[in-house]
Amino acid sequence: MKIACLAALRSKDPSTPVGACIVDTKSYQIVGIGYNSMPSVKGRSNNDKIFSWKGLSENASQKLKEKKDKDSKLKYPFVVHAAVNAITNRTKDKLDGCTIYVTLKPDEDCARAIQLAGIKEVVYCMVTRKEEREKESDIKTAETFFGANTIETRKLPISNKDGVAKKLNDRIEEAKELHRKQHLKQQGVEQERETKQGESEGEPKQEGEPEESEQEGETEQQKTKQKEAEKEFDDINMPYKNAITWEEFFMGIAILSRKKPRQYDRKPEDAVGACIVSPSNQVMAVGYSGYPEDMKLQDILQEEDQRGYIAHAEYKAIIGGPIVRGCTLYVTSYPCNVCAKLIVQSGISEIVYDKDAGDINARKILRCCLTRECEVRKEFKEILYK
Repeated sequence: MKIACLAALRSKDPSTPVGACIVDTKSYQIVGIGYNSMPSVKGRSNNDKIFSWKGLSENASQKLKEKKDKDSKLKYPFVVHAAVNAITNRTKDKLDGCTIYVTLKPDEDCARAIQLAGIKEVVYCMVTRKEEREKESDIKTAETFFGANTIETRKLPISNKDGVAKKLNDRIEEAKELHRKQHLKQQGVEQERETKQGESEGEPKQEGEPEESEQEGETEQQKTKQKEAEKEFDDINMPYKNAITWEEFFMGIAILSRKKPRQYDRKPEDAVGACIVSPSNQVMAVGYSGYPEDMKLQDILQEEDQRGYIAHAEYKAIIGGPIVRGCTLYVTSYPCNVCAKLIVQSGISEIVYDKDAGDINARKILRCCLTRECEVRKEFKEILYK
């Protein structure tokens, strides 16, 4: 679920960033990650200039709400939901029996995609600025749809006191506060207009009262205030400017994956995480150092040196996932010589690492690869490691 939260931080949606992560419960592999975005445009890296991120204001009428999915000036007809993106970004042909983790309960559009993909469980948390969102009709329709297709749903409580969950919650609260202020400003403009209109209709014209041209000036002033309020609303519905970078996203996945339960039980500080990414920025595989998932540990845990039983993060990602030739490996620690050999043989073309353990033999092996230290903001890295 934390990786789903991390994915949401990549979204450009200024009001409701959402993330999703699909897990194969048989192989223990992440097989799809997504966030709500605009449709991909061939040959364009920035599609936000083509499609609008503008949403409805808090005081929008019921009529506008009912027509929002057809209004081409708004984001609703165009946005691709996080669950749909995760499914289309899958790394295996079939998702039968998989579980999807989402930061917002799926609506009817997501529900159809989830059912068609063969996913059998939906785990969600409600990171949203609208407390009543779970009770809205499209969510209720999805609930009924899941029940009719024997897809299990469950809500997962998640702490927002630290880490990526807190960062996502802070971003939602920021949007919530901006919408609240905008709502109050728009209300003030409308009340002022109604007051002026009531005064002009209810009072007889007095000597010295401004002529119609002056009254029209006041009307123009009201229109200007309304336009200013609307412009401010437009500003908070522009693409979110502080979304995390691709590198922060991929290294973030590697850092979060190292926290998998049971890995390196005696030395959690030595745990390593890895994330392999294709040239088109698709997450191909995720790995973490630790014992094999179904391994019986009773006797092994009694041994003084358990290193020989532990699979390295890079090994799990490369061998447990699809073909990774031409891909980039993001890893929390510079690979050892054993992993370096596998990396070269798998055809990975670039390695981005966080910490350098100084393995001389590994460096010699990896001379054929382009290695560099990751470029992740220090403050964001601290959040990830919490």
